[in-house]
Amino acid sequence: MSELLSAFTQVAAWMWSEIGLLLGWILNQPILLLAMSLFFVGAIVSFFIRVFHSV
Repeated sequence: MSELLSAFTQVAAWMWSEIGLLLGWILNQPILLLAMSLFFVGAIVSFFIRVFHSV
């Protein structure tokens, strides 16, 4: 069990490292940031439209 936990810890550490590299790369791409921000702004606007339309 200890060996399995050790292997899982190593794999999880590697995954977090790769996710950090990917996130760093994404944050350096202005077009991806623009696309993500448009999506989130649209989601927020849609939420408020639904809330105020139901009142």
